[in-house]
Amino acid sequence: IAIIDIDHFKRINDCHGHACGDAVLKVVTAGVRSVLAPADLLGRLGGGGFGVLVDCSGRGDAAARGEAMRAAVAGAALPGLPGILVTVSIGVAMCDAAMTTGEAWMAAADAALYGAKAGGRDCVVLA
Repeated sequence: IAIIDIDHFKRINDCHGHACGDAVLKVVTAGVRSVLAPADLLGRLGGGGFGVLVDCSGRGDAAARGEAMRAAVAGAALPGLPGILVTVSIGVAMCDAAMTTGEAWMAAADAALYGAKAGGRDCVVLA
């Protein structure tokens, strides 16, 4: 599972208005969808956060899929809004036998997301 958070989304909404925030959501959604497989699931978690359920063959594949999502969004320009470049931070967690609940899996991805934000944003961190 990957948790994606739009970097500085609150600041974008506060400084440029909710219409700009909505445009950012659309750009991120389109970018992420452009690299997903038909069986992958994308959903909004709230605010500037998204969850993506992807089928990966291992950690290397999970890292590559996360990086593909990040790169698909990185620096996306917003039509009519020059100077606003969109980036995302992504936390990725592989499901394993130690994770007995969906909440544990989400918590692992969320902790990885926190690591991505603490590491400077616009990056992917694996749990």
